[in-house]
Amino acid sequence: MTSSNARLPVREYTPQQGFAAVGNAVRQIISERSHSFAIAWRIFVRDTKASVRLSYLGYLWLVFPVIANSVVWVFLSSQGVVSIENPGAPYPLFVYLGNLVWTAFTGSLLGGMGVLNEARGTLSKVRFPQESLGIVVLLKNLLTAVIALLCALPLLIWFSVSPGFSGLLFLPCLFGAMLLGLAIGLVCVPVAALIPDFQRLTQLAIRFLFFVAPVVFPLPQTGFARNLMLLNPATPFLVTSRAVLIGGESPQWFAVGIITGLSVIGVICGTVALKIVLPVIIERLEGT
Repeated sequence: MTSSNARLPVREYTPQQGFAAVGNAVRQIISERSHSFAIAWRIFVRDTKASVRLSYLGYLWLVFPVIANSVVWVFLSSQGVVSIENPGAPYPLFVYLGNLVWTAFTGSLLGGMGVLNEARGTLSKVRFPQESLGIVVLLKNLLTAVIALLCALPLLIWFSVSPGFSGLLFLPCLFGAMLLGLAIGLVCVPVAALIPDFQRLTQLAIRFLFFVAPVVFPLPQTGFARNLMLLNPATPFLVTSRAVLIGGESPQWFAVGIITGLSVIGVICGTVALKIVLPVIIERLEGT
């Protein structure tokens, strides 16, 4: 048995500056990488099981927002309430896949931004690799996206769409959209953790950005609307993912590759920055 006088190891958070702080954060991330994935998987399984047990519809809630939003736009289009330009593919399938990719992007963004608020009860009490929280966000959104993609199979069969092997490229496009959302979310973590209104403003901004992204309608060929949508970093993922699976649009592989690479860099920088500012954030969270 362990002696009652044995002392548990104490972890002290001390502020650092400059390259010393960056170097220390990088060393911690590299040395704890195996623990990060293991802890992330356990948190993911625990949270998923808990969310399923607490709802009557279970896993259906993971895909219900995508289905509900798609049904609304298909209904509006069929009734002539909104006029949608012919996307070159069956519109129900077109709008469903657009909502799927958009939900994966926004879910990762908001999830990454709120990682510390969700774990604020344990951050100052339990020592664990904080980068595992970002992995949990990816795992949760990946599960939601996979279930939603499986629900798209009946639509593919119904409309006799056979994507072939090129349809497999949908998955890296989808994962790239999630990386983009996570990168933006992690970069905004320090602000979101200390200013609760920032996350609410982000949610409002996402509702606006929905209408300046080709989610439920194709990218215009010309005009101001096209230029505005091209400024949205999620646009290449929306267009390319649908193009490889159902056709009707021109893929933007160059933009997808560039933005995905920048997203990887953003995730790394955001994780390192989170390690550096964590002592200050924990102190502020404890004081609220």
